[in-house]
Amino acid sequence: MSLRFDPIRKRWIVFAPERGERGDYLIVHKDIDDDPEYCPFCPGHESFTGKSLYEDVAIIEGKKGWLLRVIPNKFPVLRVEEADGVKQYGPYAYSSKLGAHEVIIDSRDHYLKIFDYTKEDFLRIFDAVISRIVDLRRDIRLKYITMIKNCGKAAGGTMSHPHSQIIAFPFIPNDIKNIWNNLYEYYYRNHRCLMCDILAFEMEVGERIIAKNDFFVAYSPYASKHSFEVHIAPLVHNYDFIMLKDIEKVKLSEILSQILKRYQVALANPPLNINLINSASNLNTPDLEFSKYSDRFFHWYLEIIPRINRIGGIEKGTGVYINPFLPERSAEILKG
Repeated sequence: MSLRFDPIRKRWIVFAPERGERGDYLIVHKDIDDDPEYCPFCPGHESFTGKSLYEDVAIIEGKKGWLLRVIPNKFPVLRVEEADGVKQYGPYAYSSKLGAHEVIIDSRDHYLKIFDYTKEDFLRIFDAVISRIVDLRRDIRLKYITMIKNCGKAAGGTMSHPHSQIIAFPFIPNDIKNIWNNLYEYYYRNHRCLMCDILAFEMEVGERIIAKNDFFVAYSPYASKHSFEVHIAPLVHNYDFIMLKDIEKVKLSEILSQILKRYQVALANPPLNINLINSASNLNTPDLEFSKYSDRFFHWYLEIIPRINRIGGIEKGTGVYINPFLPERSAEILKG
């Protein structure tokens, strides 16, 4: 058993490889697909979801049709129409549900699984995410806008039709704010980007690298919270996902496909979450004045988390996570 410290999130992780040898420690999930006849995301059912916020269109069987759509979430956790402002209730604070919550319908194909997405599928998603982030940032009340993807019911997916989500907060979520502050502190002390230093070290050591190309590297983080967690980050410093060039989108789609294929082989199509850890915006408060240097200290990345760990009382009660697979072992298994 060993302890490792994550400098990006400033947390300790307990590694217990002996638990990974237990046959019952990892959870295996098998999902059943929804019936496409009643799926509101399928072609022909557009009336159930309303007007698109964004579409990627093409000629399909001689007619103009969509390949990808972005729509408002029918059951949003946040709404852009809400009023701004925080109020007090005794020692507590509360606010309206200001923000935005949108759904990206990734494909027309109801049965398409994330492990079988093509390069073109990912490119359409990247373009949609960039377009929606750019548009939503025009509302200066929105501070953090990101993309999440829940693949499988065990990962939080409520519908089997392939989809992703865009969510915009009127604040920086605590986990992201911690990353933001930690990256800035490192830059302030060392005049370098922490992520750039981590990537340089990982590339030199090599034992946690799973895949790489001219623009991106995929690796198992040194102090990963989850078994087989993978981060994909740009090799050249880039603080904002929306700045991706066309060639970078292609290379990102290629390495993401590589990692997903490796999950498919090694873990038999696990449920997983894909999260974009990206730059915040519209920051104009005194406590975040240092955000004007974000282009120097922040470095975006994709976080991929297979949902195969059992979470117990230690994790829930203390926030200290136990990972039964050392990242070096995870990388070895995923590399095959």
